[in-house]
Amino acid sequence: MTTPLTGIYPGLVDTFGRSVTLKRYAAPTLSATTGRYTRSSSTDSSIVAAYYPATGEQLKRLPENQRTEWTLAIHTKVALQTASAPAGAQADRLVIGGDTFEVVSVKAWDSDGWEALAQKVGQ
Repeated sequence: MTTPLTGIYPGLVDTFGRSVTLKRYAAPTLSATTGRYTRSSSTDSSIVAAYYPATGEQLKRLPENQRTEWTLAIHTKVALQTASAPAGAQADRLVIGGDTFEVVSVKAWDSDGWEALAQKVGQ
């Protein structure tokens, strides 16, 4: 169970949110012949999110080898999804300013939604 973070920038999404594209992937399918999961295609939708470069404190939530300058903190009222290892589920991706970011961490955030950390794909 995730515990909401409290008292952090109430109204941030409503005040500073911008439209971004969410790429959500369907559940992968398991091949009966190979025993491997096959990735599914994504469905694109538009969501409102406030985002900024992740702070040092936020980066501490990630393993040391994943702490990069290409990490954004993203606040949204939509629950974002990280990858799921055993089932092979792919993480949500967000297209922001022409760049694609993959969600690597999600926390419930106050009564206003969710805080995610997302890293630029290809960096």
